[in-house]
Amino acid sequence: MLRAVPRRHTVIGLGVVAIVGVRLFGELHGRTVSRRPLSSTTSMPHFSGVDTYDAPGQHSATLIFLHGLGDTSAGWAGEFRNLQRSMPHVRMVLPTAPISPVTLNGGMRMTSWHDIHSLQSIDSEKMAGLEESFAAIHELIDDEVKRGIPSNRIVIGGFSQGAALSLYSGLQYKSPLAGIISMSGYLPHYQTFATAKLSAANKQTPVLVCHGQADPVVHFVAGKTTHEILSRAGVPAQFKQYPGLGHGANAQELNDVREFVTKAIPPL
Repeated sequence: MLRAVPRRHTVIGLGVVAIVGVRLFGELHGRTVSRRPLSSTTSMPHFSGVDTYDAPGQHSATLIFLHGLGDTSAGWAGEFRNLQRSMPHVRMVLPTAPISPVTLNGGMRMTSWHDIHSLQSIDSEKMAGLEESFAAIHELIDDEVKRGIPSNRIVIGGFSQGAALSLYSGLQYKSPLAGIISMSGYLPHYQTFATAKLSAANKQTPVLVCHGQADPVVHFVAGKTTHEILSRAGVPAQFKQYPGLGHGANAQELNDVREFVTKAIPPL
């Protein structure tokens, strides 16, 4: 069983607005960073780094997971190392976002998949850097395919801003993926996504949308709307909601993720 996620309360101040922004959007999921050695850390264009955990067994599938704003891949390493113990055929790939100014946080430079101007419009605003991150994630998927893993044996997921990029990138990939996971996320450009961007190749890709009902950052309605839009477009999306959960992950959600991944990429 995956463990529950502890919360931290780190506040960095750049004035009242920035304090609120950093508290909400820096280290969003609030977990303790794992310091265990990585199987491999590599440098790739666009990313600050890419941490990989090679499959302990015969590699036949890959899980790519994207962290939230202000975090790094190390923040989720413990969870996915635990997950890997129950699926030794899966290689884990955890990239870290580039460092760039974030308007919401007063221009503070931090790891970010795209710029954010407002907590109220994160699901619909113009997002500088989104297309560059989108292209980089597609290259990351392409690299796994070059390793001999078919695209339909690759799952991509993320938390918060990383979830948004996972949806945006995965649902536009040129070949079918095994699954897509959104934890406390949102669908960028949701008003036109289904008609203008959704690829035919991934219209039948299973999507897991998870969201806390008490999320004060990416409001619950963002997850609910994401699920509704995907369902109306014919995407087989399931929605898991967690009473009392804020902007984080709990044991139930982590186990729902494990079950989804196990079904999407079972051992061969």
